[in-house]
Amino acid sequence: GAFGGSEIARQFRIAPGSPLLIPSESNIAALHEEIAALGLHLHRVKRFIGRTTQGFDFLGYRIRAGARLRPSAEGLLRLRERARRLYEREGDTRRLRQYVLRWWWWHLGGLDGMVSRRGGVRRIERLVFRWLDIHPRRGTVTAGGA
Repeated sequence: GAFGGSEIARQFRIAPGSPLLIPSESNIAALHEEIAALGLHLHRVKRFIGRTTQGFDFLGYRIRAGARLRPSAEGLLRLRERARRLYEREGDTRRLRQYVLRWWWWHLGGLDGMVSRRGGVRRIERLVFRWLDIHPRRGTVTAGGA
């Protein structure tokens, strides 16, 4: 193939769901040929073929060239849903804060220097409390909240 036989197979271990970045659009057809030769295929929905200058989402992070990792929109949506379910089930703001702190540590995930810490865990906590319409000090839901 255009990648020198099984160059992709020799250079990379391609795991399902892994991003595969190629240098130019002219290599897309060759990439498809090489992937087919390996007996693999691209998922119709879970793929992005195009320029990555605006970044892309992968494993709960938003990845952009020259920028630190941030939570992806999907990752934040999942945090919101799980926090809402936890609060509905337990109604305890201390437990909710614990959950947000653990999510934050997962987000940092040993990727020191690669993940944005802008605003810290307090920013994420305030965001979750605002989403759930919870008064942070009293631990109560305001009128019209969850």
